[in-house]
Parts: sequence; structure tokens; C-alpha cells
Amino acid sequence: MDDTSEAAIVDSSLSRNYGSVPASEYELSTATSHNDMPLMSHISISAMLSTAFSYGCIMTTLFLLTLPIECQRIEQESSEYYSYTIRKSIALGVFAAIAGLSQFISPLVGLLSDNFEPKGKMRQLGKRLPYLIFGTILVVIGMVGQLYSSSPIHILAGVDTENNSFISGKTVTMGGAWLQYSIFFMVSSVGLNIAYTVMLAMIPEYVPRSQTGAANGTLALMVILGSFFGFGMFHLVMSQSVLAMYKLYSCVGATSGIITYIQVRNREHVLAERRKNNCESELDERERVPAVQTVENCGNNSVAQVEQAPAIHELGFVLLYEPLLTKTQSEILSAFWIDISHHHDFFVVTISR
Repeated sequence: MDDTSEAAIVDSSLSRNYGSVPASEYELSTATSHNDMPLMSHISISAMLSTAFSYGCIMTTLFLLTLPIECQRIEQESSEYYSYTIRKSIALGVFAAIAGLSQFISPLVGLLSDNFEPKGKMRQLGKRLPYLIFGTILVVIGMVGQLYSSSPIHILAGVDTENNSFISGKTVTMGGAWLQYSIFFMVSSVGLNIAYTVMLAMIPEYVPRSQTGAANGTLALMVILGSFFGFGMFHLVMSQSVLAMYKLYSCVGATSGIITYIQVRNREHVLAERRKNNCESELDERERVPAVQTVENCGNNSVAQVEQAPAIHELGFVLLYEPLLTKTQSEILSAFWIDISHHHDFFVVTISR
């Protein structure tokens, strides 16, 4: 498959038309032709797609190594501290179902980020980075919560009836912690899918068409390297410790999010300079003096914005709930549907996978 076909697949999967929606002022001010995009180095592409590394590291080792051990713990502790037993196979099936359901957030995030119009200080981040930041925060919160739910941090105390003295009891993890663990697992799964979806959308948005094939290859390589890294750390460095793996997941997720953020910001700066230069070149020599303000705003319309950026706890409302209120039911459902006649290549690739 050549670069043009792969570019069409990426564009059709991540930048589909969700109805006859006119281009917003933000989209017009930030639009850059793929022909005008400067080429990216392989290191820059790898940095922008570094979230794929954390995705591979977390998803492969989580289901093949970490979750089976956690499900065994849940079975043992539920039988010891509850009147019922949660079988390992049942627990693993529940976590697989949660992970599957969490993937339904991906098409929705694609729809919302495609049409998101950042305001205030968020305008400097563009329409993708706020979702990347939000997803990364959810991943870190979820992994820290799973670490807390799985850690032996609570001491059960009791009384020695024979000697009539106070004694320390067994160290347990929040009485089994299966419910708390499940909630934090869902949070981290949703965050991981949000961050990965937004990162995929950055390929057609920031990578020139001539480098789309290289970007897709880099994406696959980063996932594989992340998987090898996770397995190697578990067996060679972490001494097969589940608790250490949650710390690793948090660090890898946060680090990859930061690297992607820095690279995208740098890329935005390069493209903004290119847009500004293009605008300046189009101005006639006689119009340059009265058009100074136009030139200054050509590549950056965020100067006049004075609104404050939302707090961290408000990101979910600003990025998900508020935009959903502006969408019709048909627009939301269209995010989960593929038009086979228009996106046949993408449909074939999806089914083959």
C-alpha cells in the first residue's frame, strides 16, 4: 500500500465528515495545506507518537501479566474477607468487558476533538492537546488508584482473647478492594483510549502526506517497542512485582504524554510561522502598511484571548459534556458508523485486524 492510500485511510478514519458543518474561525486560522508542511525528522515523528509506546507497554503487559495476578488476589481475598468468592476467571472476564466498553470513548473523542474550538488560554494548545492532557491525567490517576487498591496498606487489628491483650491483625488491601480496583481500572482504560485516539488524529494533522507511510510504520514500531519494554521490565527489573508495574505504568504514561505535548507544541510553532510567512507573501507591497494587524494575527489568533483556562477538575466538563450538548443524536451515532462506500480501504483494514 503506497503513502497516498495509507494517508487516505488515516484521513477517512480520523477526519471524516460528520455532517455539513462549516469551518470554524479557529479551523480557518490554523489551516495549513499538506503541500506547505515542512518535512519532519524521524525523531520528531517518534516523539509525537510516543504515546503509542506507553499504549503498547500498558495494554500488553496489563492483560497478559498484571491482571491475571490481580484476579488471583481478588479471588483469595474475597473468599477470606467476604461471604462469597469472586472467581479468577469471572474477574478477568469483567475487566476484559470494562476494557472493551471503554473503547467506545474513542470514536466519540474523535468527533469532539475534530470540532472542538478551544477558548481562552486553551487556544494556545489547539484542538487536540487538551484531550491528550485530559487522557494522560486519567491514566495517571487510574494507575495510582490501582496501586493503592492493590497495595497491602491497611492493618486489621484484633484482641487476643486468651491473653486479654491487643494484637495486630493481618495486613489486607482495603478488605479485598475489588470494587475500588475496578473503578480505577475503568478510569485508566478510558484515559488510555482518549490519549491514543488523539495521538492517531495528529498524523493527518501534522505529518505531510509524503511521510504518512513512515508515520504509520513508526506508530507500529512504537507499540512493539513498548510491549518489549514492559515485558522486560516486569521480568528483569521489577522482579515480577505487580505494585512496581503500576508505578511503571504511571511514569511511562506521564512521560510519553509530556513528550508528545512538547513535540506537538513545537510542530504548531513551525506551522504557525509557515502560515504567517505565507500570509505575508500574499500581501501586496502597497497593502503592507495598513495590513500590519492582519499580518500579526495571520498565524496566531490567541493574543486577544483573555479567558482563563479551565481547572483540571473541569476538563471533563469542558472537553466532553459541554461539546456533547451541541451535537445531535445523529451526529453522535455517526461517529460509530463507517460508510463502506466512501471509506472502503479503512473498512478492509479494520476488519482484517
